[in-house]
Amino acid sequence: MENFVELAETGFYGRTVFHRVLPDKMIQGGDPNSKDNDPFNDGQGNSGTFLRAEFSSRPVSRGTVAMARQPGDPDSSSSQFFIAMERSPEWDGDYTIFGEVVEGIEVAQEISRIPLSKDERLRSRPAVAIRIKQIVIE
Repeated sequence: MENFVELAETGFYGRTVFHRVLPDKMIQGGDPNSKDNDPFNDGQGNSGTFLRAEFSSRPVSRGTVAMARQPGDPDSSSSQFFIAMERSPEWDGDYTIFGEVVEGIEVAQEISRIPLSKDERLRSRPAVAIRIKQIVIE
């Protein structure tokens, strides 16, 4: 959580997009590459710091906020995160959970229902950019 808070407080997430959407299941953002308007490198960026996995026994449920990572590399989390839109037992124990949406989940749900790109190479990317203006830690 400290990594996410630090990145948020320094403005790291400003202008990044939610580059990956699984309709009604999950939205993913936090990739600095998403600022460059080249959708083909989205999902590959990081903050330059990688975190050791801290897997949680907490179930992945609607509103869960967790660090995204590369498949097969549990210690590859950096800046990308996801918000779950539904209970997803197949993800239990595989991600570092660091938060929960307690207000405004309907906004994340709306993002999860946005039309996706028709380009087969970008099939989980929203057809329009959904940018993060800023993340505020209270």
